[in-house]
Amino acid sequence: AVVSTQSTGDQVLLSDSYGQNQVFFKKKFKEVIKNVQPVMREHSRKFFHRDLLRARETKTDLASYKRELKKFERMIKEQPEELYCVDTIHNLLTSYRDIKDYKSMIRFVDSLPDNNAKRHQLIQYLYAFALERNSPDDHSERDRALD
Repeated sequence: AVVSTQSTGDQVLLSDSYGQNQVFFKKKFKEVIKNVQPVMREHSRKFFHRDLLRARETKTDLASYKRELKKFERMIKEQPEELYCVDTIHNLLTSYRDIKDYKSMIRFVDSLPDNNAKRHQLIQYLYAFALERNSPDDHSERDRALD
């Protein structure tokens, strides 16, 4: 239990009743926040996946399902720290693939920043698949898929 506090400029020193275990509040607060962030990311991803699965299961017509998928795409872009990972991108791409919306798959992958998630094997496979299926007669798309 914290018994006494002592201010030193912009930091607060916390100490217990014996004067031991002194910790600067700012430092301790940063440690706590660092521990909370991964938990929050995990919860955000779980909710994202749950909602995406629910949208897949309850889709009634193609147009409304496409609108739902666009919302999920915006969520990934608006919350990159929480949702930007291979798993969420892969799930969204497979949802587009299931309805044969290859143009949306290509547009989404093209809009992603170039990093490890975009270069991941699963994402590259689905991207090449979409390029091939989008324009089977277009050799430039086929060459792009092979790159």
